[in-house]
Amino acid sequence: MLPTGWFVDYIDAHEQASTGFLCDAANDKPQCSCTDRACVKPRCAADTLHGCVAPTFATNMIKHVGLGAGWHLNRTAQRTILHLQLPSGFWTSGGPPGYHDIDSLFIAVRTLPWNEDRRAEVQAACGRFLRALTSFGAAGPGTGAGLNDLDLVLQVYKDTHDLAAPVYAASMCQEEFPSLLKTTRPWRFSGDRAPFI
Repeated sequence: MLPTGWFVDYIDAHEQASTGFLCDAANDKPQCSCTDRACVKPRCAADTLHGCVAPTFATNMIKHVGLGAGWHLNRTAQRTILHLQLPSGFWTSGGPPGYHDIDSLFIAVRTLPWNEDRRAEVQAACGRFLRALTSFGAAGPGTGAGLNDLDLVLQVYKDTHDLAAPVYAASMCQEEFPSLLKTTRPWRFSGDRAPFI
């Protein structure tokens, strides 16, 4: 059986100092044109880093909880993910909220223990996300009633696996910032039984 130390050392050594993410954005050269604040000529940082969010979230979740290790470059990763939130309130463009949003919120919210001075920024990010979650429509952000519209939910989400993503993202924000979400039923998910999430 391999000692767990190698995994922590390997991940820490491969996170990028400029982003805190587990990817090499410098070697990724997507073709893109964008106008959002994350755009960097000649490539779009948001598009480049999009694929790095899930591995950054997953590996640090395993390290921090499963192995009891710290989150290397946590402050940098938190800054990056807050910067990449779109004006719509989502991290995903062109579709309904999904797992990319959960992974992004996880990075923002679960790094708060190391970065309490950013609590107001993270709360604002959760607020923007929750507003978007209750106002997206079939035609995009701000065109409907989001998860409050049963017909829309049935149209957009074809299975409960995909629907679990925005529900759990909402519950993550509610858990950390209870005042942001008023509901007669707390938003819960099976993740309640998995403390590492």
